[in-house]
Amino acid sequence: MGKEHIWRTAAVNSIALEELKRLGEVFSRPPSIPAVVLKGGALAFTLYPDRSLRPINDLDLLVPEERLEEAAARIQALGYKEVSPIAAPGRRKSMPF
Repeated sequence: MGKEHIWRTAAVNSIALEELKRLGEVFSRPPSIPAVVLKGGALAFTLYPDRSLRPINDLDLLVPEERLEEAAARIQALGYKEVSPIAAPGRRKSMPF
């Protein structure tokens, strides 16, 4: 890995971490919505000794199914836009932003 790649990854991951903090604040507002950070968003900041070692391309959050629409509304209020319809309707509910 070249230095440019490492710096780019560190910069992108820093932005991702700030977004995770912002989402955590929004989900903590009453009534709070429980959320679990999955995959790269969790791994890059917990298991890796340096955040530039695990590139993050997106953020995956797990919320209770019955709170999905409310969670999506809070995310959209931050300025996120849905980029595609719900993936695999009936099998898995997902809100890709």
